[in-house]
This record gives sequence, structure tokens and C-alpha cells, in this order.
Amino acid sequence: QHRYAVVVGANKASPGRRDLRYAHNDAQETADTLIRVAGYPYENVTVMLDPGRLPLLDRRGGSHA
Repeated sequence: QHRYAVVVGANKASPGRRDLRYAHNDAQETADTLIRVAGYPYENVTVMLDPGRLPLLDRRGGSHA
């Protein structure tokens, strides 16, 4: 069984909303927990911090349409 995770931490908010403070840290801690507790292989866990729409689609193999 192959397990993969893409964990996203986005501190940057949409226009008109306040930015978050701890999303980056929360994302890293979630990734660490997946590795240490849930047994995900290190190389199968990706952390993305404040990615745009296209990098997220690229990472999951989605369409840009």
C-alpha cells in the first residue's frame, strides 16, 4: 500500500481577510505526525507553504483548466 500526503499551510489570506499566523507551523507539525505516528514514508509527504493555485494543481496531477 502506497500512501502519499500533500499538506498545505497557507498564512496568506484572500483579499479583504486577515492573514493567518500559524498555518505554516501547523502544516509542518501535521506532516511530522503523518511520518512519526501514521507511518507515512518521509519521501511521500510534501509540505507546501502559501502555494498558488497552479502549484497545487501540478502537485496533485490536476488540470489547469
